[in-house]
Amino acid sequence: MAADLVVRLPFRHRPVALPVGSALVRKDTDAASRLSLGRRLVTAVAAAVPGRTVHVVADSAYAGKGLRGLPAHLTWTTRLRAKSARSPRPHRVPVNAAGPA
Repeated sequence: MAADLVVRLPFRHRPVALPVGSALVRKDTDAASRLSLGRRLVTAVAAAVPGRTVHVVADSAYAGKGLRGLPAHLTWTTRLRAKSARSPRPHRVPVNAAGPA
């Protein structure tokens, strides 16, 4: 797993990803999960740039309850897992609707 910093360079038209950290995921071991390794890696990167917002975009392997309590300047976006439960949208109440009678 790798953490990259996406930057815009004055001599390039497209953004460039610069590697800033990595972690080894060892399968079939009791080592930390992908999610906990990813969180530790990104939290360390975010601590190195105080005052800046850090946005993480990751695969669904990096989604879960381990992301609760992230620092306020750290956002984490993943795609939904294949087994995710999708519920219908809540009923929208019109803005000018009267409350209960």
